[in-house]
Amino acid sequence: MVVSEKLPEFVHNGQPGAFRTWLRTILTYRVRHFIRGRQNRQALVAPQPLTDWLDQLADPDSALSRQWDQEHDEQLARRLLASIHAEFNAKTWQVFRLLVLEEVPAAEVARRLHITPNAVYVAKARVLSRLREELRGLMDV
Repeated sequence: MVVSEKLPEFVHNGQPGAFRTWLRTILTYRVRHFIRGRQNRQALVAPQPLTDWLDQLADPDSALSRQWDQEHDEQLARRLLASIHAEFNAKTWQVFRLLVLEEVPAAEVARRLHITPNAVYVAKARVLSRLREELRGLMDV
């Protein structure tokens, strides 16, 4: 609810990951606000401070913050891949899936699909090019 209320105020600063960082900031602020309102119950709920993970999340260089960024990027990539899937024929998509998502070596993909190694790289390039179009400005690509 807070995100939908604050969205009109969001101004992209032109940096990759700006929206993701903005979301993370809203989350840490709202959770801190929630915890402050219930501090008298904190000792009953959790013996160690609940803010430890919030401090980590607020720090852009922490492992938790990097995990946030990685999970955001993976989710975004999955959704965008699903949205462009229909633009490619079955074989092109199968090449991309095997080579990029399943990390099957190019020579093996070519052998399995009865195509040349060059055709494997061409198919990969076509899908990645289209994906980059969709990702421009949304992720660090």
